[in-house]
Order: sequence, then structure tokens, then C-alpha cells
Amino acid sequence: MELGLYQHYKGQYYWVQALGKDSDTLREKVIYQGLYENEYGKNPLWTRDLKTFQEPLEDGRKRYRYIGPYPEATQGIEGIILPKEK
Repeated sequence: MELGLYQHYKGQYYWVQALGKDSDTLREKVIYQGLYENEYGKNPLWTRDLKTFQEPLEDGRKRYRYIGPYPEATQGIEGIILPKEK
């Protein structure tokens, strides 16, 4: 799986930052950040099982579509809120 910018099938954009393992189950995880603000805050961080992240929807569409490397791929996309650099 490539790191970078992904778009959820409902339209939101996410920055996939890393892959890791759950320390208890050793299941592979995706660590990603929302490029938006909602009830969970600005640029919320998420984890999801890699298998779930990659599995298609019932109609065969991809749940998350790879757009390109981050941050270059964000150029020209309106509505994205980029996280502040640390």
C-alpha cells in the first residue's frame, strides 16, 4: 500500500501517513489523518485495519482511492484543510 493522499468514496480526503501493527493482536493497521474539520476536531487522526481499509464496497467500488503523494497531490483540490507543520 502506498502512503499519500486518498479520497474516501463519500468525498473526504485523507493523508495516509504510516502502516503499523496493533500491539496486542499484531493486525496490520493504517494510520491516517482527515484533511477536514468535523465534530471530532480539525485534522483528526484515525487507525483502521489494513484489510478493512483496502476491501471494496459491496458494489465493487474502492472504499479509498489513491490520489498521489502527499502533499503534492493536494494542489488544486478545494476544501482540504492541511495540518500545520510541527
